[in-house]
Amino acid sequence: MKSLEPEDKVEYLETILDRVSLNEDAETRLREGIDATELQDTFESFRSSDPNVWIEKTYLEGRDYKQSGDYALGKAIYSPSQSRGGQDIFKTMREAEVGDVVLHLLQEDGEIVGASRIESELDDEFDGLDAFGWSDEQQEEGGYLRWLNEYTEFETPLDIYDAVFENDQYTAALREIRESHTHLPYDTNLELAQGTYLARCPDSLASILAAEHSPLKTYLENAGLSLPDPPEGGDSSGEDVTDFDGIDEATEVVLERLRDSHHTNILADHIDNTQIRTWSDALRGFQPDGYIDPDGLTDLEDLLALLERVEQPLREIAADLNIGALDSADPHEVVFLALLRDLQEQADLPYGLNANQTKLNVLQNGAYVTFDNLDHPLVKQIRAAGTDAYALTSPPANWLTVLRHRAFGLRESAKDTWEEIEPGDILFFHAAGESNHSELDSQAGFVFGAAIAGRTAQKDDAWWYDEIEADADFPYLLTFDQLFVTPGAATIGDPPQVIEATDAETLEPALDALGQDAIPISEINDLCQSLVGTQFPVHAAIDPIEDNTPYGRAAGIADRLANTVNEISPVAIHRDFTGTIPASVLDDLHFPADAGIASADDLAGQITAALRAGDHIIFTGPPGTGKTEVAQAVTDYLERAYPYLYSGSQLTTATADWSTFDTVGGYMPDPDVAGDQLNFHPGVLLNRLKNPKSGTQTNEPTIIDEINRANIDKAFGQLFTTLSGQRVTLPYRINGDNDAEIEVVPADQAADSGTFQSNEFVVPETWRILGTMNTFDKTSLYEISYAFMRRFTFIRIGVPDIPTDGTDQEAFLQDYARAWGMDPSQEMCHQVAAIWRATNTAISERSVGPAIVQDILAYVTAHDDTSASQLTDAVISYIFPQLEGVPGRKEIVKNIGHVDIIDTDKLERAAADMLAVQDIDWDTND
Repeated sequence: MKSLEPEDKVEYLETILDRVSLNEDAETRLREGIDATELQDTFESFRSSDPNVWIEKTYLEGRDYKQSGDYALGKAIYSPSQSRGGQDIFKTMREAEVGDVVLHLLQEDGEIVGASRIESELDDEFDGLDAFGWSDEQQEEGGYLRWLNEYTEFETPLDIYDAVFENDQYTAALREIRESHTHLPYDTNLELAQGTYLARCPDSLASILAAEHSPLKTYLENAGLSLPDPPEGGDSSGEDVTDFDGIDEATEVVLERLRDSHHTNILADHIDNTQIRTWSDALRGFQPDGYIDPDGLTDLEDLLALLERVEQPLREIAADLNIGALDSADPHEVVFLALLRDLQEQADLPYGLNANQTKLNVLQNGAYVTFDNLDHPLVKQIRAAGTDAYALTSPPANWLTVLRHRAFGLRESAKDTWEEIEPGDILFFHAAGESNHSELDSQAGFVFGAAIAGRTAQKDDAWWYDEIEADADFPYLLTFDQLFVTPGAATIGDPPQVIEATDAETLEPALDALGQDAIPISEINDLCQSLVGTQFPVHAAIDPIEDNTPYGRAAGIADRLANTVNEISPVAIHRDFTGTIPASVLDDLHFPADAGIASADDLAGQITAALRAGDHIIFTGPPGTGKTEVAQAVTDYLERAYPYLYSGSQLTTATADWSTFDTVGGYMPDPDVAGDQLNFHPGVLLNRLKNPKSGTQTNEPTIIDEINRANIDKAFGQLFTTLSGQRVTLPYRINGDNDAEIEVVPADQAADSGTFQSNEFVVPETWRILGTMNTFDKTSLYEISYAFMRRFTFIRIGVPDIPTDGTDQEAFLQDYARAWGMDPSQEMCHQVAAIWRATNTAISERSVGPAIVQDILAYVTAHDDTSASQLTDAVISYIFPQLEGVPGRKEIVKNIGHVDIIDTDKLERAAADMLAVQDIDWDTND
């Protein structure tokens, strides 16, 4: 400052005011024009006392803000005010003072690369930068910031490991420093500690660093730091320390000496009886190489966390009381165990004290068995209550057929076991045994996958070699809700059909892939033997795995497979639909004979033919004819009867606003990603082809209700090409991938692999759209182009002809009522049937189907007595909305009014309000 020109000093002082927090008196004196030299002397005086030394542990790699700009290394130190869990682990930011020295240690290199001085008081309302990656809670609480100056970068950094931590001369001194200080940059293993950002550097530690690095020593001396002489090494152990032979002796001695000292049981300040019981329960039966439940392990990890948290005061107690070691337990750990057992005694446990050095050592060294892959679906499922596990064994060639059809077949002899399997059970895949195929050699057994069971099903077609070439039958199917196989098996794609005519040269590449990366049965048997003393069951096509232990064979194999397997599609995307839609699927609907409409048998036959032909379907007809119900009944049956082909279904309703954004998808902000990044989100149709969470292939037939409400040409866009069976590229890319444009690919054109790229949406051979269309909406009908319509089979569901005779009408409606589960009176059936006929015979351009009549009947039967007013209200509520915009609506209203029970005054008022129909002449019939 003394070198500044007078005109520059004001700017310099203003900068100091902006960057340094001064008390009110100091700032007032500065503002009033105190002599700059006097102020400089004041600052120098302020800095004349020995500063503290701190170590910033940070990273440069991958952090642009740390390499340049206002927050670069040596310009500032900053942190959240709390950890992500809410702990006060950054309190040293508050303890530091202006003038203190900060050494900058890069954790990725283990090197101190420079030093700075703290220039400003603490800013405790620092918002941070997005690049810092603070959580929402951390940003809301605010962070800490201190500006730095006088940064010096060392030409040769100080390697903290080579020069200090691994230098035997300092080992004893470093351990002594840990006995008397907390929040140090290193842990008990003399390695960089985790979780400490601004670590304390006591003078004794600073003297060691200075002894190993001359530039650092010079910087500290220039900062006014008076350093003690560095240690020369040696053994720091105390005198008359008592070592122990057992935990009971150690507990007795520790507690006796504790009572005779000023110390107390410090654990009592951190935990209560509930926590003691929880930990004690988790310690029960906890032995070397034994199983521990993940929940219990979480509890015991909390116990270890407490040990680490109170390590320093425990060391002080151990030193004051001359407590020595017990086996592998250090003195402070012996004190911890004794205090913990003291609290166990006070908690009045229903079993003996169980905290000891053996269990602590097992816990610290991970010498136990538990699940390694808790988040894997197989492990989650195997731990779920009520989950059973089964071993499926078949020759390798048969497993190619399983992957081809995505189902495992069982003979009649296994029917009882097949009936016991529930969705959610675990199925392990074991390939073993000789194939009946004459050209295939036998292979050593191996386990290559597992599945979470889906629905059971049955089939009539011949799939397996023994069904095609011999007289065998495997009608009982196990299908899969989720399917996991080893990487080699995942590459097989659509396996070849295993029949005698298929030569070995064709089959062997797939069989080789099946065994690639698989786990040999010998390894599986060793695992099972180590867990329960019993091997994997291999002698039947299906065998239950029952061990009655939380980590038995099923758990161990699932955990082992989780390290290896990939999830693939549980449905057979390459197979055609060869099944049948039975008329019984439509049992909840009523199709009267001789009423001018298709019967249930006829309708089911039309649907079956369309599905087998590979066509999409549009059900057409007037409102209320059950088009949507038929579509839902069909998709429900497909899911239920063919779970190896269909993984679900979806109903959606078209709207006039539909575009490709709704059907195909588009770019949207990602709610799980900070910032304004836009990612591609699939629309309602693409989402039927791929699981949005796992990315695995799915196959969900899609019902588009009222398809003619939308401008379909606009809404489907590029999907028109896909409906014709052609590959299409969409103008989108997957989540920042600059190369991969999204492709919609028919299954027969997909890569010959079981896995697909993230940008590929594969259309299974059996995927279908089932649309519904109101044929009376002529305007919307003509908005659907011929190009679209020719890609669909149109199936008409008409309105039945209602008898003219009153008695016949009554019987006609009673048949419908029974199908709907209703029991109306004969008179009510007579009146409602008359209203239905009057509605449908007034003009040829408009009629209503049975669903609307069902609503009317449900409305009037909900009243104790049927009156003209109630029936008229029902007509207004359910029929009038169907007449809006209909040119002949006046004739329809007039025709309904001629039914004897109708209240024509109420009907006419409603017609005027809702339909703009006025001046009805009830006395004429035209």
